[in-house]
Amino acid sequence: MDLRRRVVAEVDRGSPPAEVARRFQVTERTIWNWLALRKETGQITPRQGDVGPECVLEPHRERIFKSVQDDPGLTLAQRQRQLGLPGCATTLWNALRRWGITLKKSAQSC
Repeated sequence: MDLRRRVVAEVDRGSPPAEVARRFQVTERTIWNWLALRKETGQITPRQGDVGPECVLEPHRERIFKSVQDDPGLTLAQRQRQLGLPGCATTLWNALRRWGITLKKSAQSC
């Protein structure tokens, strides 16, 4: 945090971002990102939490939960095809993991 403050303060004092980038050993793009963040939020503190896009499977969440409960023995690829979900089996795996669902094979199904 201290580095961000010093870098932004130096730019505010009128030093060119390219010179400040060399002096503090950060990229010029990083300086522009910090300045944009300050303009947007009024602060230069790092953003908190997930800032990525919403999972493409979020609209299908309830159907996926029901499918897992009704037929837990399906593979990811089978479940993805059966429900006609967008993405691939890895997309489904990542969504299930994010939602806290683990798929364990029972001793009977082995």
